[in-house]
Amino acid sequence: EQSWLEFALTPNHNFRGGVDLIPMGRRNVNHDGNLRDFVFRPYSSGTLIPTTWFESGLSFNGDLPANLSYNIGVSNGMGPAAAADTGTRGEFESMVGRDLAGGDNNNSKAVYGRLAWSPVLGTEIGLSGYNSNYSGDQSITYSVLDFNTIQGPLEFTGEYINIDKDQQSSVGLKGASGGNIEAAYHFFPELLRDSFLARGFDNPTFTALARYEQLNYDEPSSATTELDESYTSVGFNYRPIEQVAFKFSYDMQSLDDDSATENDRFGYGMVIGF
Repeated sequence: EQSWLEFALTPNHNFRGGVDLIPMGRRNVNHDGNLRDFVFRPYSSGTLIPTTWFESGLSFNGDLPANLSYNIGVSNGMGPAAAADTGTRGEFESMVGRDLAGGDNNNSKAVYGRLAWSPVLGTEIGLSGYNSNYSGDQSITYSVLDFNTIQGPLEFTGEYINIDKDQQSSVGLKGASGGNIEAAYHFFPELLRDSFLARGFDNPTFTALARYEQLNYDEPSSATTELDESYTSVGFNYRPIEQVAFKFSYDMQSLDDDSATENDRFGYGMVIGF
């Protein structure tokens, strides 16, 4: 998903070319299992932002005054599958080409960017945008607002996503919006310091988790079912060291369509980062 070469233009500004992650929100860039506390990514990071989202392209990134950082670039646009309007929750995920061979289905490239601001240590607020033609002269635009803040043992992360799509058929989705907010409490009881859970480790950590997300779809005129959905998730993990985690989580689905079957899921994962 990543294969790029970066050249330092100045100490604070870089040029990059190759296959890279599209910086739509913080989760698409920081998506690896060892970097997140839940077993599963948010549903909005699959059906709205198709994590993992990568493309061939060229970009600039770096740091600016006032604790700002940026990433702007040009990449291949939506792949050939984008022309297929499905009118389902998975439509936006199917629109991403992820074409490593450098192909494109029209003459217009995608442009994207993310601007991040860190007002204080441990807090980041980001604003991202993306625009591409996906079929002829029909275009799709993403806007994402995200944040992350760590206050002592508490950590909060969230994203709001909006998608506007030129839609000429009566079948495909016309857009979508939604987001998620996640709370984490990092701790380790003193009474377990002499147990096998801490023995030999400098800073073992438990994390208790909660997340809520809402996904709203702009259905086509031909739609016969309501697609809007929400999820409530809880989780717990144990990290003997920062790069290793044992995770448990449970996701509860709620559908606006009363006739549809709601599906909950339980997850367990073991991850290691290197």
